[in-house]
Amino acid sequence: MALCSLNSDVKSVSSNDAISTFIWLRLAAARSAHLPKDSKTMVLRAVNGRKKLDPPIHKGYMGHAVMCSLTQVPLDEALNGSLSAMAIKLRHELNQVDDHAMRSFFYLLQTEKDKTTINYGATMKAESDLMLSSWVSHKLYDTDFGQALGEPDFVRRPKLPDALSLAYMMPLTRDGDVDLIISLSDQDYEALRTDAKWEKSVEYLG
Repeated sequence: MALCSLNSDVKSVSSNDAISTFIWLRLAAARSAHLPKDSKTMVLRAVNGRKKLDPPIHKGYMGHAVMCSLTQVPLDEALNGSLSAMAIKLRHELNQVDDHAMRSFFYLLQTEKDKTTINYGATMKAESDLMLSSWVSHKLYDTDFGQALGEPDFVRRPKLPDALSLAYMMPLTRDGDVDLIISLSDQDYEALRTDAKWEKSVEYLG
């Protein structure tokens, strides 16, 4: 998806960037009524570091190879900036997670004796921010469980942590949809239901 100017260091954004940005911005808009005007809002995106390393490690590697990219802007910018401009910001921050960043993070994990001091969302504020993980590229709908069970009708993340402002984009469905699982306060949920841009683009599954 090409949305960027020739002068930008970001030459293109993905559909994943665009969907992630839409979710974040509509949630920020829904929350804006009860947030201070000078607030900031941040989205933390889980990054698969396997392909960020140089050389990359095998996609089937089961060890820990994840870190987060952080994009933070003033609430006013989130409310008034264009979807394309904000998506470029998300892509820019995602591009910063490179081989050097991943190796630095792994070095920290290796050398820090007290691993409990390492927290992806340490600076996150649940009332204004969002932590987002995307499983869109996982082709789980093609998984064959044998003749008795066949392929799944739907895919969900089991045992979702009870953490406010945590969201998962599920694998792309056979119809090309992206199911979103998100933990919200009642106040944020009701505010989203009155957001015209949100309601135009989503279908509630329960």
